[in-house]
Formats: sequence, structure tokens, C-alpha cells
Amino acid sequence: MRLAASAREDSTTEGYARHWREFEGWCDEEGLDPLPATPQMIFAYVGALAEKGTIAASSLQPYLSAINSYHADYGFDKPALGHLVTAARRGMARGQARCDTRDTRVPMPAAVAARILRATLAALPSLAARQGSRGAADFLRRRYAFVLSFVFMGSRDLRRARSA
Repeated sequence: MRLAASAREDSTTEGYARHWREFEGWCDEEGLDPLPATPQMIFAYVGALAEKGTIAASSLQPYLSAINSYHADYGFDKPALGHLVTAARRGMARGQARCDTRDTRVPMPAAVAARILRATLAALPSLAARQGSRGAADFLRRRYAFVLSFVFMGSRDLRRARSA
């Protein structure tokens, strides 16, 4: 098994091991043997993951790949393939689509970001004066970190706001 694990990137091996442990834990709770698993077991596992609600259907593939990989490494057929598993995945995706309550991200308008930046920079000298010379290095580090966060957040939009 060490050779099979060595064939993969370290991050892949770690991810597969983590997902396999989760599958083993579920099998243990259900009184099932994880090796060899059946497509029916994978169907039930996907259902359990869907009920748990902590995994998006679009993030399911690494879990199934880990199960298939462990089975292949031990010489078993890959159980997380086929019509039944595809149906479970589609069902999970549709169920999540019906219940989708995620917030829609709205970019901060450049004018608002510029206003926050100006107000904060205006307050910084009085904050530095309160800290005295001992805190000057810390003050400067925080000041530049704050400014750089806005630069990386969207310098293009800030330039556009300045010219408007």
C-alpha cells in the first residue's frame, strides 16, 4: 500500500486518507464493513452526507475518489461508480439547489472602500500619538497592512473612485 500511496501527491494522499476515515466512521456507525463496499452503501453514504448538510454536492468527488482509490489499491471493484451513485449525486445536488440559502456576495463599491480608507487613515495619527514612540513600529506595521489590504482588494476600483 505504501507504493500506491507514494504514486500520489502528498496532499492527495492526505485528503484521501481523511475522506476514507470519514467513510470508515460512517460504516462503523452503520455496522458495515468498508471493504468491499457496494454501490448501495455508497448511495446510503451520499444520503448521509446530504442529511448532514456540511458538504456541497459539488464537493463530493474527493470523497468518492478516496473510496474508489482505496478499493482499487486493495484489488476490489470501485463501488462509487455507476447509475446508482450518479442518481445519489444528482439527488443531493437538486436537494441542495432547492434549499440554497447562501448569501450572494456583493462587491463593496469603490466609493465606500475609499471613504473607509480615508477615515481610517485620518484617525491613525491620533492613535499613534497615544501609543508613544514604543508602539511606532507596531503602528506602522498595522497601518501598512490596512492600506495594503485595500490595494489587494481592488486597486483598480479605488483608482477609478479617485478619478471620479
